[in-house]
Amino acid sequence: MKDIADKKYLSNLILAVLILGFAVFIVFVPVKTIIKRGQELSNLGKQSLLLDRQKENFEDLNKDYRAYRASIDNIEAIFVDKEAPVDFIKFLEKISRDTDLEIKISASNLSKSKTDPWPAIAFQLSGTGQAGAVLRFLEKLETGPYLTEILSLNFGQSVLGEQGVNEEKSVKASLLIKVFAK
Repeated sequence: MKDIADKKYLSNLILAVLILGFAVFIVFVPVKTIIKRGQELSNLGKQSLLLDRQKENFEDLNKDYRAYRASIDNIEAIFVDKEAPVDFIKFLEKISRDTDLEIKISASNLSKSKTDPWPAIAFQLSGTGQAGAVLRFLEKLETGPYLTEILSLNFGQSVLGEQGVNEEKSVKASLLIKVFAK
């Protein structure tokens, strides 16, 4: 009898362990799946919020861009077209005429500097005229619409005139300028 009772307890114990294992399996797997799906839903919610913020930022940027378009155009205008700097050369010729300074313009080689924030091109300018004209030319170049940097500036004295008649002292100027390009 004891043998039958032991078998009964043992079979009940095995059955209880199987039922408990089955219950854990039935509960644990769906709970694990629910937790995984909940995390995925949470991530989707975060991504949705992030996309909404990016959309708002893009819309704000688009509004700001339209508001600042004129300023952006003005900023772009200070850079010379690297492939065809015709407008800049016309600018130099105009201020040369305005200041009564005769200049010769030639392109010059420029080594790329690591400190330059933008690409640049260089021009060698040689001119002859009154000292005041040279100073006015430099002032107009400095306050002009282009982003320039004078790399070197040399002055020398020159005498103009025909056969010693009406001689006036003038200045020879040579300068190397760097113009930032787009």
